[in-house]
Order: sequence, then C-alpha cells, then structure tokens
Amino acid sequence: MDLLENFNVEGLPREMADTTKQTVVSMVRCFLRDALRRGWIKEPLAERVKGHEAEHEEKSPYEENELPLILNEAGKLMRGREGYASVPATFRLLLELMLETGLRVSDAIRFDPARTNMGESGLWIYPYAQRKRKRTKKPVLTEAYLTYSLKTAIDKCKWLSPKLPFWYGEQTADRGYKLSYQVYDLMQQVGSRCDVPDCRPHRLRDTFAVRALLRGMQLDDVSRLLGQARTAKTPS
Repeated sequence: MDLLENFNVEGLPREMADTTKQTVVSMVRCFLRDALRRGWIKEPLAERVKGHEAEHEEKSPYEENELPLILNEAGKLMRGREGYASVPATFRLLLELMLETGLRVSDAIRFDPARTNMGESGLWIYPYAQRKRKRTKKPVLTEAYLTYSLKTAIDKCKWLSPKLPFWYGEQTADRGYKLSYQVYDLMQQVGSRCDVPDCRPHRLRDTFAVRALLRGMQLDDVSRLLGQARTAKTPS
C-alpha cells in the first residue's frame, strides 16, 4: 500500500508527460477495482490511491520566424544508426506533415501514402481514424489535405519501413507511444539548438489551426479538419 500511495510521485519517469501520468495512475486504479471484484485482493485499494491531477499545456502556436529555424535544424540531425535521427530529411518531412495537415504526432507517424487520393481541388486527401479519442466513441474518419509538393517529397524520401515512411519496428500500441516520444525528444533537442523554447510536436498542430483561421477559414471548418467535435477546443 505504501508503494501504491507513492506511485504517482516516485514510480513514474520524470520526463513522462503530465497527462500521460494521469492516464497511467487511472489505469492502475482501474486494475485494482477489477482485482477487488475478482477476489484477488480483499481491500478497496483503488480508493486509497490518489489520482494524478494533470496540468494541461497551454495552446500556443509557433512564431512564423521560428518555423524555418526548427525545420532547418531538424534536417541537420545526425546521430544514431536507426530511427528518425538517422534520416534527418525524413524527420523534417514528418514535421512538415504535421504543420501542413494538423495531424497529431500519434497519427502522423502512422501516415500511409497508399491511402491518399487526389481531390478535385488538386490537393491529396488522406482519410484516417484519429488515435486519440474517447473510448466510448466509435472511430470516425477525418480527412487531412496535403499539397502535391509535400506528397511527392514524402513518396521520394527514404522510408523507415517498407510500407510506412515514418514508422519503424513492430506494429503495436506500445511502439506507437515510444515513437511519439522519440519525436518529442528530438524536437526538444532541435529547439535547444536553434534557440526556440518549448519546442514540441503539438505546437505544430496549434500553428496549423491559427494559420487556417488567419487565411479566413471558418472556425467550424478548422475544427472539422482537426477532428474535433467542439469548436471550443480550437485555439483562437
């Protein structure tokens, strides 16, 4: 019980995102409730484990002058024999994909060019089911739009796997988390090298939204592109 009470303070990695800590602690409490129901334990320990209160990151787009610095530095990464750092040009395209489409990093690393089709507007349409959604909701396809130049660059770049340009290794949910964190970690390094504070993947999504609004796109349309049911979540 002492271990459980201290779990969300000492048992989780310091570098883990605050919202992820909240999810992990919730999963532990859910397990303890099932354990009580199945008779594995005799005390309602779940009620004695304090939940982790996450502080959500404020939505903040990048400044326009910061984006070239980030992309240029991302294209210079040279360390390691595998993964994103071993193919800096591909890693840069991954960041460009998130910036141009508003995809979350968890969806961008799963981008499958074979699923795209050319639309009447001249943009490539990419239908996908968002990885991040409420468990009570059924998967709903969201459409992302790519320019011809970005789609062509991705097709011609060095892919990390035979079928997907930005995914390598096993096709497991745990692997997806690890790859997403690798992107986060590399962006932190990129930000420190080009002196851009708080350099992280989700800010590319925020930047996409703000750019769309500044071009005159309606708030409801921006929310639809981001796969959000409520416009209140879209940064203004």
